[in-house]
Amino acid sequence: MDKTITISDWDVAEYLKTEKDIAEYLDAALEYNDLALLKLAISDVMRARGVSDMAQHVKVSREGLYASLSENGNPSIETIAGVLNTFGCRLAVVPMA
Repeated sequence: MDKTITISDWDVAEYLKTEKDIAEYLDAALEYNDLALLKLAISDVMRARGVSDMAQHVKVSREGLYASLSENGNPSIETIAGVLNTFGCRLAVVPMA
């Protein structure tokens, strides 16, 4: 009996179709208080939505946006807030349960 396991590529960007999907995904990433994870999640959403229009909206170059969200990047709060705004989201502060 052949016990071959097939593994297919899975890309979260294919499942981020609505603003609600995006908001829930980013909110889950924020729960870990980890900037690296948030940058990765934002990058996933950028792939789902496209980068060029987003960079214009945030008023940075496409390359600058990628650089600030890279592993060694350090995006400003303005950049993060601007990117989230293009996704139809915003930063919010809520009491911890």
